[in-house]
Amino acid sequence: MHKYVQKFDHIHLSEYFKENLMNYKKKEWQKYANAQNEALLCDETFDLLSKMLKIDHTERINALEAIAHPYFDSVRNI
Repeated sequence: MHKYVQKFDHIHLSEYFKENLMNYKKKEWQKYANAQNEALLCDETFDLLSKMLKIDHTERINALEAIAHPYFDSVRNI
């Protein structure tokens, strides 16, 4: 988050974002795995999620890149 704000120095964050997001620590994806979703989870799942949820919009995966991601190979090749 700090890098993003520094990269786009014209961005001014509200006090809420300064207090709640600037000190947010990244959590590992495996923390969110449980018995209900484990069948959907693999390395490609976490890779795609990481690329889709980048804070910096210039680094974020676009829709065409997302549908070409290996995560969708099994349904793309039907």
